[in-house]
Formats: sequence, C-alpha cells, structure tokens
Amino acid sequence: LKIAELIQTLDRLNIHASYRILTEHAAIPSSSIVGDGGDGEERQRRRCLCILHIHHDSSFAKYNAHLRREGSGGMMLFRGFSIELVCADDETDGKIDNPPDKSLDWNNSPMTTDGCEELNNNVNVDEEKLMLKMKFLPYMVRTFICRNGLSVLQTSGAAAFEHHAIGLLSRWQISDASTKKWMPFFGGWAKYCTTVATKSNALLPPLTAQTYLHHYNEFETRFANGEFQPSPPSLGPNSKFCGLVVVVGISKYELEDLARALSKELQCSKVVDDVNKITDKDLLMSMQRSRGGIVCMAEIEDGIGNLRKLAKEKQEAISVIMVEGNLETLSTSDRRLRKIKGMMQSWRKTKCNMLLDLPKDATMQLDLDATFAYLRMDATAMAVVAKLKEESNGHTPDERPGLIVYFPSIPGSGKSSLCKSITANTLGMSNDRSLILKEGDQVQGKFYNVVAKEILNKPASVAILDKNVPPSSFSAVHTLCIESKSIAMPVLSNGMQDTLVGVHVYPFSLPYLAVCMSRVLKRKPKSHNGKLDSGTKNACMVVVKFYCFYRNMTTDVLKEKLMNIGCQATKQLITPFFKENSLPSLPVDLESSLQEAINLQTSDDMNVCKTSDEMMNDVEKKLRVSILENQNYIDNLTTSLEESKAFFVSETSKAIASLPDQLDTTNQLTIPRSIKIASLDFDYGAVHGVIKDLKMKCPDLEKYFAHREEHKMNDENDKSQNRFITSVHCTFAHASQVSQASMLASFKHLLDTVLEVKATSIIFSDEIAAVELDIPHEASIPRPKNKFAHITIWCAKEIEAYQSNQLPEKVDMNAAKIIMFEQPVVMRGTFSFWYD
Repeated sequence: LKIAELIQTLDRLNIHASYRILTEHAAIPSSSIVGDGGDGEERQRRRCLCILHIHHDSSFAKYNAHLRREGSGGMMLFRGFSIELVCADDETDGKIDNPPDKSLDWNNSPMTTDGCEELNNNVNVDEEKLMLKMKFLPYMVRTFICRNGLSVLQTSGAAAFEHHAIGLLSRWQISDASTKKWMPFFGGWAKYCTTVATKSNALLPPLTAQTYLHHYNEFETRFANGEFQPSPPSLGPNSKFCGLVVVVGISKYELEDLARALSKELQCSKVVDDVNKITDKDLLMSMQRSRGGIVCMAEIEDGIGNLRKLAKEKQEAISVIMVEGNLETLSTSDRRLRKIKGMMQSWRKTKCNMLLDLPKDATMQLDLDATFAYLRMDATAMAVVAKLKEESNGHTPDERPGLIVYFPSIPGSGKSSLCKSITANTLGMSNDRSLILKEGDQVQGKFYNVVAKEILNKPASVAILDKNVPPSSFSAVHTLCIESKSIAMPVLSNGMQDTLVGVHVYPFSLPYLAVCMSRVLKRKPKSHNGKLDSGTKNACMVVVKFYCFYRNMTTDVLKEKLMNIGCQATKQLITPFFKENSLPSLPVDLESSLQEAINLQTSDDMNVCKTSDEMMNDVEKKLRVSILENQNYIDNLTTSLEESKAFFVSETSKAIASLPDQLDTTNQLTIPRSIKIASLDFDYGAVHGVIKDLKMKCPDLEKYFAHREEHKMNDENDKSQNRFITSVHCTFAHASQVSQASMLASFKHLLDTVLEVKATSIIFSDEIAAVELDIPHEASIPRPKNKFAHITIWCAKEIEAYQSNQLPEKVDMNAAKIIMFEQPVVMRGTFSFWYD
C-alpha cells in the first residue's frame, strides 16, 4: 500500500490533517523470535506508530475528486487510522513471527497509552518501508450507521435500525456476503444501546449522537470479548421466551448481570431498566415468538402502578422474579426501611402469571459469564428458568402474516363508501383471522398507535384503514406492518396520470380532483364524521391541500414507493373509478379554477408569498360555482359505487385467501437500492473559493458570510441549527419527479463523468443562499428538472435545501439579493447517484 503517496497527496491538496507519533515498548517472549535459543526470557521491542486524523468532511470530497482526475488507484481515505513505522534499526531486534497486536484508541485526544511516549512529529522514516498495521471499523460505518442510526434505533427499534444499516451497506455497494458478516456487529450495537447504554453510569455520559464514541468504544471492547453476540440458532419453534419477566430487587445495579444472563438464557429481544416505561405495545410485541420476550430490572421502590395497568390486559404474559435482599445492610432511615418492606409486599401481591423467587447469590456472581453459568448449575435457578420456559412453551402465538389495506388518496375518493358495511363474512374470511376496520375520524388518540395495539392483540388479522394516507404517513404504515408482521395492500383508483400544474407534477388528474370535490360538496352540512362537508368553510381547498401532499410525485414514483411498504411486496389494488380510460376534456372554467387553487395552495405551502384568508375564500367561491355549473360533466365521469365496491370486496377477499403461512425472509439482505437524486457533485473547497473571490469585490456578500462563519462547524443534516451545506451539488433529478427506471436510463451512463458548468451569480436571503449555474446544452446530458440550476451553500434553522428553488422568485419580490459575476466562473462537477 502506497501510504507515502497518500501523505504526499494530502500535503499537496492542503488537506488539514493531524499526525501524532508514539512509541510502544512491548514485551516479546523469546519463543516468538526466530533463531532464539528459547532461554525463556522476555525481550523488549519498540514499535513506532503514527496516528493520522482528518479534520473536515470536505477533505474526503477533495481527495476523491483528485483520485478521479488522476485516474490512479490510490488507497481510500478514512477519518483516522494508524500506521506502523518500521525503521531499519528495528530489524536488529530479531524477526517476529507473530508480533503482539496492541490496538490504540485514536478517537481520544490527546493520544496516550500505557508504555507509550510521544515523539517529535519530524521523525525521519524510510517511505519505502511504511506499512499499514490497522484493525478498525471504517469511519463511514461508525458514523453513518452506528451514530446516525441512533435516532432510528431509539424511535423504531432494532429491526428498523438493522434495516437502516442494510440500506447503507447496499448504497455503498457492499456485497451480500460482507453484509451478512457485518450484521451481527450491528445487532450487537442495537442490543448494547437498548440495554446497557440506557442505564445511568458514572463512567459514561448518557448516550446521544454527540457522546456515542464513549459508548462505542465500550461496546467494541465488550463485543470483542463475546458480549452482545447474536443468539444461537433456534432448536425449535418454541425455543424463544414469550412475554415479560420483571426481576425485582433492592438495587438495579446488583440486578444487571442477572437480567442480562436471563435474557441470554431465554433468548429475549432486549433488557429494559425502567418498568414504568414499558408500554402495552411493548408487552404485546414481546409475545411474538419470532421477536423474543423482554427482561426488565426493577427496584422495589420503582412502584407497581404501571405493571398493574399492564396486567389488567395481559396478566398471562407477565412473570415476576423476586430476588432476596438483606434490608438490614441498607444505610437508611427507619421510615424508608418500613416503606421498602411495605412495597415488597405489594410486589408479591401483584397480579401476574407467575411469581418466582431467587436467592441473593444470583446477584453476587463475579461477572456476566459467571451469572450465566450460575443459572445453569444452581438448582433453584435452574428450576426458575425451567418454569419460565415451560410456561412460555405452552403459549402458541399466531406467527402468520396479516394484511393491512390502506388508501393513499384524497378526501372524496370514495374509500369510506368502499369500506362501509364490510364484514368478515362479506370478505369470505374463516374464523382463524380477525377483521379490524378502523375509520380515521372515529379513532380517539393517535391513529396508528391505536391500530397497532389492536393488530398486535389479534395476530394475523386483516386490518382495513378507512383513512387518507398521504406520503408523509407512508412510514407509519410501514412501521405498523413491520411490528405486526403484516403485508401491505394499497388501494388506488384507475385513471391515474401525471398532471403538470405550473412547474409541479402530481399523480392524480384534474378530473379526479374535481370528482372528489364534488362528492365532498354533496355531503349535507354536519353530516360527516371528519367535519368535511358542504357546510365546512373552504371545504374545496381542504381537498386541494390533500392533493398537494403528492406534489412533485409522478404516478410511477408513487407506485414505486408503495411497493416498498410492508414486510413483503404485494399487488396494488386498482379499483374502478372512471368509466373510460380516455376522459373528455375539462371545461375551461373548471380547469382554470382547479389550477388556480393548486397554485395558491402551492404558494402557501412553499412560502413563496403570503396567502390571506380573503384569497382562499375567493378561490373557494370560484371552485364551488364552477363545480356546480359543470355538475353533469363531473357526474358522467365515474362508475357506480356498486361496481367499485363489488370489485374492492372481491379483490380483497382474494388477497386474504392468498396470504402465506409465513413471510419469505430468504432475500432479506438483498434490499433493492432506491435512488434519491441524480446529482452533479462539486468540491467544497472549489465552490467556496469562487465565493471567496466574489466576497472581496462585494461588501454586502462579505458581511453576509462573516455573520455566518460560526455555522461552518454545524452538521449539514441537523435542521435545528444554521448550517453550511458541505455536500455541495446540483440536483438534476429527484425521485419525486421521475421513476427509478427513468433515473437509471437518463443518468447511469454519466456516473463518474465530469461536466464543466459556469457559476453566474450568488443569490441569498436571510434563510438560504445558493450559487446559480449555467448548464451547457449537450445532447447526451439531460437538463436539470429544476428550472433554477444551482448549488445550495447555506441554510438557516428549519430551512430545507430544496427551498433554494424559490430564490429567483424571492429576488423578484425583493426578498432576496442577487450578485452577478463579472465573468462566469468555470467549475467542474462529477455525476453521481445519491441513495435513500
């Protein structure tokens, strides 16, 4: 490996890197030295180690751009790594067959280790003898999966986190074989984060994206020592424990190893340290054998209120283990002692499936391994574990996948009419599955939480969600399917077609929008559960708002997104809506009113201009008048409700009958990658070099960026702060605008090719700033989908990068400034795909 060339390249590109050189004195047994007489004496060997740390994210883009320009096969650049420097005089110590491998933690600063002394950075080393001696997790994995995946793990659980990890590995083109080798590590990280890292620890800070390295280092050491490893393969369908085990004692600290050992022995999914945070949903999911149960640590003083609440619904799923404790050893007041004794009796009287006891010895073992051995050797402990397994094995949960039927639609599309009066009998369902029919407007509380609880309570059920599900709720449906192991079936209407209004595309036609409005207006005042009827103020504009939720989404893109929802791909139900595939032209006045309404709602959604109540009311009046005047035209467009409902019932019945007995997980790791954008990527330094030259000539621009200098250290993905965009690029196409097939056909041949463009101006406002580009007209290069070709360079708090598309309009409204270059500046970018 040509490390010397890498270091020279870093210097030549002025990449900010730190070098720290250390020496390590390691004891070497004489038996490890070739030719040694084996006198049994240890010798000392000196190793020189250079720790290299790259400071800025922009350095990686600069370095990779250099490699592409040079066409050389240089080594990859990582955030930090260690190099062993082997000097000629070191070889006199003897040749080592297996030199000891001591790993150094390069994440802490300053770098110090036992037996190491710092050397001068100017040590002369023979460049030809530099060699890489390194064992570490690549920076991208550590940062983008382990750190950035924390939010996924904490909000959606381990399964969603592993899905996140697989998606990134796929995006980075990691092979399936390598992905499978990585997954136990990520599974172990998920276990650590949901068990150990959730507890208070005097030596470690609370786990956050900012403090994760402290925990990551702790986890890496323990993982290497055999902890947090994947559970052994199941020996049978009843090998995993189902339900909740609460281990109760005087101190959670004493219970930790016991809880973890029980979890390992019972093959549970996680260990929880707060009984009051367990929800009914957690309890229901713990009863799925494929997931495994939950072990929870509880101090006597935690109280039993939440456990009693859970036991009202699922007493049979809860077991309590009381661990003996010596109360006399507590240094506390008599009053508190009496309180603890009283609460202990309350714990013993708690309604549960089983109340078991373990002696104090169970918490006094040396470590986790010793505690695990204790559970398998001590007679009392073995009896407790046996009872838990026996009781769990008597529980046979229904592991078949269910079906969730949902409607990606808008108000007035007819979903409630399709769902009305549907029963298990009309769908031809047998008694082994339950039908759950939920109308969104009738559910009290958070809809998806309520539905999740009912579906988990009735495994393998068929759930029909009578609710409009816009794109922002797709993830909620997907999570619901993953948690309940259900297959998703979206219901769409025939006659969908890409519709361009202004510069934005929608997957539903204007006649479809007109029909939906007409149906809403035909509802009598105060007749609709969702309070959307003819008596609702701006009822038509409410329908338009839902229509605009699908802005910049083509029909193909929508259908593609729906295919990726749920545990397993299924067909999309296309119900009859229009009589004919080819529709008569819209009356001019109706088309004009609909377009005006969509444009007004778009301006309001994208903050292009302020929309007043008066403007909304005027458009609402126009819509109502136009729909009334064209009522005959609208009524003649659609099929009868009876025909649509008969088709819906028939096809749903077929989908239920064809549900498999188990999900197909054979291809779980080969998740297809979804392209998010096709982009032209630029070097961060080059873009800001152009800005620097212009700042020198423009005081307003100099002042603008001077006030934002401190934002350069903020994460570009953290919308809660002002930030510079370090991944500078020009978007040519977004997944919301074109299908995956079109994206591949239009841009795949351009990947890694370089295109020269011209920077013509900088446009900036208080909220966002961008460099305007002039893209050359070439036959082989598609035009950017956005009319305003640009590079976003800075965003204010809560502002998305895509909002820079509005800058030209804001210039016209004097809400933004534009500064033209005296001469356009040539810049070079490289085409790439960005993946979800």
